[in-house]
Amino acid sequence: MKKHIRQAIAALLPILLIVALTTACSLFSTLNDLVPQSTPTGGIPPTGGAPPTGWGEIKQIEAGKQGKEENAKFDRLLDEFFVEWVTEDTLSMHIYLAYPEAMNIERPVPTYGTVMSPELLIEEREATEQSGDRLATIQYDKLSSSRQITYDILSRNLELSKILEEKEDFIYYTGYVRPINGLQIQLPVVLAEFNFYTVEDIETYLGLLADTIRYFDDIIVFERERAARGYFMSDSNLETVIEQLEAFLEEREDTFILEVVDDKIDEFPGLSAEQRAEYKTRHRDLIMNNLLVAYDNLLEAMYSLKGVGPNKGGLAALPDGQRFAHAMLRFSVGTDMSVDELMSTIDQWRERTLYGVRMILANNTSIMEKYMDDKTGEIPDGTPEEYMEKLERAMQNDFPQIGAIDHSIREVHESLQEFISPAFFLTPPVDYFDNNVIYINPAKLGTEPTDNLDIFTALAHEGYPGHMYQMVYFRQTSPHPIRLMLSNTGYTEGWATYVEQFSYGYSGLSEIEAEFMSEMNLYFMLLQSHVDLGVNLLNWGYDEVAALLYNDLGIDDDETISSFFDSVTGIPLNISLYSLGYIEMKMLSELYQYRHGESSTLLDFHTFILELGPAPFSLIRQHLP
Repeated sequence: MKKHIRQAIAALLPILLIVALTTACSLFSTLNDLVPQSTPTGGIPPTGGAPPTGWGEIKQIEAGKQGKEENAKFDRLLDEFFVEWVTEDTLSMHIYLAYPEAMNIERPVPTYGTVMSPELLIEEREATEQSGDRLATIQYDKLSSSRQITYDILSRNLELSKILEEKEDFIYYTGYVRPINGLQIQLPVVLAEFNFYTVEDIETYLGLLADTIRYFDDIIVFERERAARGYFMSDSNLETVIEQLEAFLEEREDTFILEVVDDKIDEFPGLSAEQRAEYKTRHRDLIMNNLLVAYDNLLEAMYSLKGVGPNKGGLAALPDGQRFAHAMLRFSVGTDMSVDELMSTIDQWRERTLYGVRMILANNTSIMEKYMDDKTGEIPDGTPEEYMEKLERAMQNDFPQIGAIDHSIREVHESLQEFISPAFFLTPPVDYFDNNVIYINPAKLGTEPTDNLDIFTALAHEGYPGHMYQMVYFRQTSPHPIRLMLSNTGYTEGWATYVEQFSYGYSGLSEIEAEFMSEMNLYFMLLQSHVDLGVNLLNWGYDEVAALLYNDLGIDDDETISSFFDSVTGIPLNISLYSLGYIEMKMLSELYQYRHGESSTLLDFHTFILELGPAPFSLIRQHLP
C-alpha cells in the first residue's frame, strides 16, 4: 500500500506518511473482552512488589466523618464486584492477580471461561440489572470525591451495557476470530507470557492448555451461528485469519511456546530434576494433542465458512447496527458525542491536520524533496533500550517524574510477525507490577535507517511516556483495584497516542521535520478513522471510501481502497479508539491551557490527567481545574 500512496502523492503534495499501524497495541485482558459484555472490564494494574496483604490503602483525604460509613459500604461493594469479575475465568484472574490467595480469593478450576451464547446473554442481562441495583443502594452525595468518580464510571458502563445487551443478535456483530487482534493471534503470546509466581501457576497453565479444544470448539459453534445469522466476516478478512492460523501451525513441533515455557519451568526455583522433566513432558503432550489440535479444528472450520459471510459492510449495515456501534464506541472510547458530532469532529480534525501539513510544505519545499526520496525521519541507530533511555530523559520537563520502572523489551516471534501489531505492552497483575513487558514487531517496524523513527515512536507509545509509564503512575496513587478493570480504552490509547506525538520532538529531528513527521502520522490515523466511522456508523460502502481517498490523496487503485475497507470491517472501530481518544485528550489540553492562560504548563496538565486516571472524557472534563 505504501508504494501506491507514494505514487499518488507525487502528483500532489506529500501529505501522508505510511507507517506501521499502531493499532491493537495492548493484548486483551480477558478472553470475554473479545465480544460485548455487560461486566465492565479493561485492565490497568496499580501497586507492585511483594504479594499483597489486602486491597491496599485507598485515598480518603476528601472523606469526612459523615461519609465514613458510606465510603466503607461502597468499598465493600467494590470488593465484591472485583472478586466476581476477576474470577470469571482462570486466564483473566492470572492476568489481574499474581497472588489471589493473599486476597482470600480461591483459584477456579483452570478454564478459559464460557463462550457467549443467547443463554449466557440472559444471565448477563440479569447480572447487569443486579449490579445496577446494588450500586443504587449507595448514597452518592456521601462518598468522597475519588469514590464518586468510580461510582460515575460504574454507572455509565452499566447503562451502556444495557444497550449492548438489548438484542440477541448483537452478541454476533463482533466475533472471537478476527484479523490483527482476534483470539487466534493473541492467545499464543498470552500463553508464552503466562508467568509462574507459584507452583500452582504451572498446574494452572497446564490446565488451561487441557481446556483449549473445548474452548475452541465452543468458539467454532459461535462463529458458525454468527455466519448462519448473516454476520460473519468477509472472505477477504477470512483469508487473513486463515493465513494467520496456517503460519502458526507451520511451526508445529517447534512452536515457540514450547521453548519459552520450558525455559520458565527450568528456571523456576525449588523443583527437582524429576519434577522439571515431568512438567515438560506434560507440557509437550498438551501442546501437541490439545492446543495444536484446537488450532487444526479452528482452521478447518474457517475453511468451511468461506463464501458464507454475506455482510460486506461495517456494523451500520446490520439491523440496528448504528445504535450498537455508537454504544460500543461510547463504551470503549469514553466519549459522549452523538454520531453527527463524531463525524463532524473527525472530519474537522482530519482537515485541520491536512492543512497544517500543507502549510509546512508550502514554506519548506526541501521537506517534500526529502520525503519523495524516502529520507525524512532519519534518526541515529540505537537499540530499543537505548531509545527507551532517551525517551525517559527527554520527557522529564513535560511529565511528572516517577521512579525507574522495571521492564523488558522483546521481539514478536517470527511466526506471528506478519499478522500481529507493530508493538504492544503486556499489562502486569494489579498486585505485582515488576514485570512490564513491551513487544516490538520488526516485520512491521522495519530495519532500514528511516524505520528507526517508527521504533522510537512505538516505544514512546508503549513505554515512556505511554502505556507503561501511565499505568505505573496511576498504580502509585493506590486506587481500588476495580478502577483498574473498568473499560476506559479511549483514555489509555488516547494518552499513548497523544504522548507519541511528543516523541517526534524528542527524537533528535529538527523542529520543522519533527512537526512534519508528527502531523503526517496523525493525518494517516485520522484518515483511517474517518473511513472507520463512515463505514461503521454511517454505512459507507466501497464508493464512499474511494471518494474520500481520491479527494484527499488522488488514490483510485482498488488494492489500496480495498485495504482501507477491509481493515475497518475486519476490526470495527478499533482505529477510532486511538484517534478519538487522542482528539479528546488534545481538546482537554487546549481547554486547560485556555482556562489557566500563561500560568498553565504541560507538566501541570499531565499531572492532573495521570492522577485522575482512566475515566470517560466527559467525566474528566467535569473535574478539569
